[in-house]
Amino acid sequence: MRSLLEFPIPRPWAVCSDAGVTSECDLPPALRAQLIEERHRDPLGAFDRAKAALEGCPGNLFLRQVQAGALAQTGSPSAALEILHGLYGEGHRDAETLGLLGSAWKQIASRAPAGEERTAAWRRSLEVYLEGLSLAESAGDFAGYYPAINAAALRVWLGEETAARDLARRAVALTELAPAGDYWVLATRAEAALIGRRVEEACALYLAAQRLSPPLPQIATTRRQARRLGEALGLDLKALDSCFHVPPVLFFAGHLTDAPGRATPRFTESMAADAARSLHAAVARTGGAVGFASAARGGDVLFLEALQMHGIESRVVLPLEVAPFHDVSVAGADPAWHEQFTDALGRAKSVRIANSHSSTADGTAFEYGARILLGLARLEAQRLETELRALVLWDGRAGDGVGGTAWVIGQLLALGATVENVYPGREGFIAAAPPTHDDLEDDDRPIRTLLFSDCMGYSKLREEQIAEYTRAFLTGVARLIELAEKEGRAPLAANTWGDGLFFVFADPAAAAAFALSLRDAVRHRALELAMPPEVRLRIALHAGPVTPFQDPITGRPNFAGMNVAFAARIEPIVPENQVCVSEAFAALAAEAGLTEFRFDYLGVTHLHKEFGRHPVYQLRRRGE
Repeated sequence: MRSLLEFPIPRPWAVCSDAGVTSECDLPPALRAQLIEERHRDPLGAFDRAKAALEGCPGNLFLRQVQAGALAQTGSPSAALEILHGLYGEGHRDAETLGLLGSAWKQIASRAPAGEERTAAWRRSLEVYLEGLSLAESAGDFAGYYPAINAAALRVWLGEETAARDLARRAVALTELAPAGDYWVLATRAEAALIGRRVEEACALYLAAQRLSPPLPQIATTRRQARRLGEALGLDLKALDSCFHVPPVLFFAGHLTDAPGRATPRFTESMAADAARSLHAAVARTGGAVGFASAARGGDVLFLEALQMHGIESRVVLPLEVAPFHDVSVAGADPAWHEQFTDALGRAKSVRIANSHSSTADGTAFEYGARILLGLARLEAQRLETELRALVLWDGRAGDGVGGTAWVIGQLLALGATVENVYPGREGFIAAAPPTHDDLEDDDRPIRTLLFSDCMGYSKLREEQIAEYTRAFLTGVARLIELAEKEGRAPLAANTWGDGLFFVFADPAAAAAFALSLRDAVRHRALELAMPPEVRLRIALHAGPVTPFQDPITGRPNFAGMNVAFAARIEPIVPENQVCVSEAFAALAAEAGLTEFRFDYLGVTHLHKEFGRHPVYQLRRRGE
């Protein structure tokens, strides 16, 4: 049998893992406990915290396991494999390492095309789980139920149902040794019953497990596994879905309370109490995994208070920095809103600033903030594999334009979200998009998508290599632009310098397609992109408001602004032959309804030239 280390690792992402001798320096007990808690409830935060801790404790086994688990849980199994194969190669055969390694290969299999490639990945996963099970049973370790039940599932997918049932029985036997009241113990027994085709018993056990109030991502993972097993066994998938409940992701959009002297009343202070009661009733009725909103006086703040009243996590996106946002969207009415606004921000799980480098309170800023807010809500719903449900406070009139309540309702309906109006006297579900005034895009500060790229290793070329490299490389890029023009996705502006490229696109779809085409061309040395082996490409994408101008030096259209600088600061941290994007780009792509791309979270990273720490994602095509 081939050693596990002989199997090639898919490498769409090359992480910088802390290889070498494992360091077991003492971690503060509070940090270890926090990471154990966070790695399931908040894998993104756990990854960031473990990454920071590794700087002071390089090579630590526990921290690297946390990183690998977080990467796998957030959709980056290939990155997890890089870390885990390093641990395996160092001789680690503990249950946690083997469990994570088997899980990562199982994820790889789920994304591989049906046939030999998927089957090979399943068998690699099975080999690891069986090794873990054998070690656990020899030691009398009840934790062996985890590799046992996963090996059983793999046997089902490989068409080996008899062997699967035997492994399921071994898993249940090991759970009898485990402490009572554990979510995964009950979920394992449920899955074993499902593999035995005892659906009613499985459903009862799944529901019992959920009554232990596990983190929602755990329920989503369990449901995904049950669906795949049910499909392979030919069971009733609708009956299986009734065994799970993942609350919806809640989103809010609505009116501010009227400023004094408003000509046409829309949402008066006297209506706020009725609106608050409607919001509390709606939140109590629907429940929620998490809620997304801005924090303007009126509807936003009332919604955030309803979330807090019902124990639902709130995440806030402001279009501007706090002080200028307060000036235009909180102040100017009843002074009590100031205290409510401050309290809502203080209780929020997170507060993001869309236009963090500008205090300009124009239509573009509020449109950008609304798009990012909706995009982040949709990304979270996709992560939890649950419904995006919107509550709106809308007076029923035509909207004021892009970014307003009526416009947001149209966007929500286009994305297939359920939209419920809680405006006093107009309560009910909204089925048709409301009319909006067709405001033209702001020509002074449009929202654009920005691509920066450079060639790693360019400075190592010899002088005689540079002329041929530049000619061949730029000729190949020009051909990609021609192909993009035929598809109606050509860049609005382009510039080059030595080893660098800068492109501006109208929207995220055009930029993402071009960036991945450029990445693929370099990886496969296609389209005349003749690059020496030591030269690799890195590509960064960001989106935000920019200032267009006619460059007086080149005579060509160009774009400037802090978002251009921000995009440029992402590019130096991108690993070779990869595409990394800002959170704003990922959110705008989700808000636009793009389904052909995935965004895998890579952590909060320090950007170059003191641009601070920001979330970064890897872009790839869905199915890669």
